[in-house]
Amino acid sequence: MICNSQRVVAIVELKYQPRAKPSTVKDLNSLTALAHAENVALTADHRFAGPQSKPRPYALNDKVLYVWAGIHRQTPEDIVGASPIICPSLLEGRFLCLRAVTSRDAAPIIRFEQ
Repeated sequence: MICNSQRVVAIVELKYQPRAKPSTVKDLNSLTALAHAENVALTADHRFAGPQSKPRPYALNDKVLYVWAGIHRQTPEDIVGASPIICPSLLEGRFLCLRAVTSRDAAPIIRFEQ
């Protein structure tokens, strides 16, 4: 989650599966469930942010950006220029899909879809 001082402004789901097809069903269900939530409690991870902090509630901004970002192997949809990722209707206009599509003999292809 990405927050300003008071609100969640973006929620990012990141997948790293460079040799597998993208698995998105659970991720998109999670993003959709969060879109229904009114408040989210975040805690700092002491491994990265120093000493453990108390949970602090953050309200979801009414224009939260929901992002699915993944590194995955090429799919049949990619070959014909389509996206294998379908935006949930609840997230329409607030969903961003960032992908690095890998293949065996080439550099990843970067894709940006709304």
